[in-house]
Amino acid sequence: MAEDCRSATEQALLLALRPRIEPEQRAELQRLLDGKVVAEEFAALAAQHAVAGWLYERLRCLDLLEELPAGARTRLREGHRFTAGRNLALLSAAAPVLRALGQERIPFAVIGGLAQAVRDYGSLALRRMADVDILVPPERMQRVAELCREAGYEPEEGHSTEYWERHHGARPFFRPFEGLGALGLDVQSRLTPAPPYPFQLDETALLARTELLEHQGLGPPIPCLSAEDELVHLSHHQFHHEFEGLRCVCDTAVLLSAHPELDWDLVVARAEAARLQLVLYAALLLARRALRVEVPEEVWDRLRPSAGRRWVLSRVLTAQQCLTLVTEEVRRTGRSRHVVRLSLLLCGPGLRAPYRLLSHRFWRHPEEVWLTSDRVPAWAASKPLYAAHRVLTLGGRAAKVLVSSSEAPAATEEKP
Repeated sequence: MAEDCRSATEQALLLALRPRIEPEQRAELQRLLDGKVVAEEFAALAAQHAVAGWLYERLRCLDLLEELPAGARTRLREGHRFTAGRNLALLSAAAPVLRALGQERIPFAVIGGLAQAVRDYGSLALRRMADVDILVPPERMQRVAELCREAGYEPEEGHSTEYWERHHGARPFFRPFEGLGALGLDVQSRLTPAPPYPFQLDETALLARTELLEHQGLGPPIPCLSAEDELVHLSHHQFHHEFEGLRCVCDTAVLLSAHPELDWDLVVARAEAARLQLVLYAALLLARRALRVEVPEEVWDRLRPSAGRRWVLSRVLTAQQCLTLVTEEVRRTGRSRHVVRLSLLLCGPGLRAPYRLLSHRFWRHPEEVWLTSDRVPAWAASKPLYAAHRVLTLGGRAAKVLVSSSEAPAATEEKP
């Protein structure tokens, strides 16, 4: 049981989401569902974290759906159906592009949600997809963009488009779909931001060692990342999103459960090549603490950081951490979960580009980052902490918006 959860409802949710549940754990879950869990909160949490389809399937397999009131069962069932319908619509819209890529022999791989839903979860109804992500070589981006337009997609317009293309080699496309709004298709040539970002995946090597993914709705088999590469990519994706939410944690747990033959030597070697071994350790640690994922002890020995770094991560990466969701307003103002970013900064690979680890918002809105916003507390603006932060952020775009100590942001009366 996740001891750091705040309520029986959260404990039951994490217990039910485990890919494998022993008889005694099923009995504990039944006990929690029988009177201790707030059923509506239970279903609402699943919907907020986009895991309603997976939760519905787990409770159905455990024969525990009847333990929930009718209203909560209906909400989970509707979440399961919505996940299936939206994923099928995303796949149907993207299928012409995928077929065209194969016909023109353009190297590509589907990454993220589509590959995980089909290969790891085993059903499009269990893993909710935000969009379809495709990795392609940078020199073929222009032709792929033309194929997307021919399939009815339109490029996203807005101030962020140029940022994504310059720093991530990504072009987002959308296609209107009645009843579901716009369906997204992201074409990417990079999976990590451009240097000097300290973590660098080798996209050319990833495309050279893809596996084939088969599904009735896909037509001919299409390439996807190998399970080992997908696990490393998923750990970076979690870091990039501040280890927020349950969906990525479930992705890690389900991937490991679906691939008991996973080659851990390859996983560790590829994480080390990308300098992601600490991030992989953090993702596996969170999956173990939240969903009791089993990882071979020798893997922990190879990934385990120093005692000080382990102490910091153990205090931050808790089951409660992944149960927390940040509102869009908090995210927009750049004040979301700096404890996680700062902890990973302290644990990161030396001091290479530390401001990029502290917050990727330096790429777009450096003036909104913690301690450079217009609401710096008086105790911070006048203390060495503020000066230290300014030193860490020297370089890159951040240097353009740093202010002198006499021009420090307006202080407030907040106390630590």
